[in-house]
Amino acid sequence: MEELRKPIKLRRWEVKETQGKILGYRIEATEYHKTIKPGTVGGFAISEDNVDETSWIFDDSLVSCKDVRLINNTIIQDKTVIGEGVNFMDGVLVISNSNLTNSYIDSNNREGITDINFIKDTRITKEHIHLYGRCSLVNCVIERDLTPNDDADMVILYNSHLVDSVIISPDYQVDLSECLADRLRIVGGSINVTTRESNCVVNLRDVSVIGKNSFILGHELKDISLLKNVEVKNGCKIEVNQGSIHIENKLFEGERESIEHEYEESGNLIIMN
Repeated sequence: MEELRKPIKLRRWEVKETQGKILGYRIEATEYHKTIKPGTVGGFAISEDNVDETSWIFDDSLVSCKDVRLINNTIIQDKTVIGEGVNFMDGVLVISNSNLTNSYIDSNNREGITDINFIKDTRITKEHIHLYGRCSLVNCVIERDLTPNDDADMVILYNSHLVDSVIISPDYQVDLSECLADRLRIVGGSINVTTRESNCVVNLRDVSVIGKNSFILGHELKDISLLKNVEVKNGCKIEVNQGSIHIENKLFEGERESIEHEYEESGNLIIMN
């Protein structure tokens, strides 16, 4: 039986490496990829299976993990790096119909997770995304004006599922731990919600954080935490050091209506309607 032709081939004489370790080989199109003609030379990949016939790696961008799949019109460009020397989740990361520009995507799988993880219909620009656990980004826009300089500027997603979300130019690290975020918007602010309980899930739905000085913080939450249909803007803050957050259908606007529980033994915050 004749072997199926791969959409790309690896130019193994053109190698990208660091400290003697091979990260990838320059790719060459073997068939049309949209406007990319056969014979066109692109970025770097570690496997001929990294790219399907509709997707492409541009310039000096790199996919260095064999378990990454770029499908359905996905483009990575402008020195984007995916999985440099990292085995994604001991499974597969599928990136579908997305555009990644000048970004860095990596993972640290301490749990031996073998699920398929998705980045779908998403635009990521000038961002460092750290995937940890079971993660998926769907219909998301994650971008900033400046390229992050250190790990403190990373967007860290742990067991997180972002849907129809927008995270634009966060001033601080965005760190969601064991969260489900649904139609969450962060524009110029920050969010940091975490929990140490392995069986606790933090849900954020229809939540907006708008304004340079706006943020929602959680810190070491041990109880059920839920924010639903909450909008925080114009310098507001919601901060709970320990305990639980349970807020529904509430608009916080301006410093006078800000909710702040900082460095208290118990920071339970429950507001309904």
